[in-house]
Amino acid sequence: MIVIVSVLSTLGVVAMLTAIVVAFNKLKGKVDVKAFDTAIISAFNEIDEVKKENGRSNDIIIRDLNDNLRDVHQILNTDNTELRDGIYKELIDIRRFIDSRCDKLDNKIQTLTPAGEGDKPLIKG
Repeated sequence: MIVIVSVLSTLGVVAMLTAIVVAFNKLKGKVDVKAFDTAIISAFNEIDEVKKENGRSNDIIIRDLNDNLRDVHQILNTDNTELRDGIYKELIDIRRFIDSRCDKLDNKIQTLTPAGEGDKPLIKG
């Protein structure tokens, strides 16, 4: 959007200057110098006004874009933090589940070991 506005304003300036040069060359000596100077001054004033307006529009657009980008970054950071916390909690739950299963399996193996054989494992290998 900014590029399009800038390009169009530049093309407008070039077109106006070209029209002034062409008019000056065609009407050389036929037009009152004061009227021509007045027309040129008003054209340059109009060009300055268009540049100022484009500058204000560009500033507004840039400010809006920066605000939107800041909002998006905040949303992404919040979501990222929530996901990271969720994954961490899930990993802790998985670790606890695996530990409880290992404890149950160890207890079962201990109960299956014949009495008097001590630390001799029931399963060989």
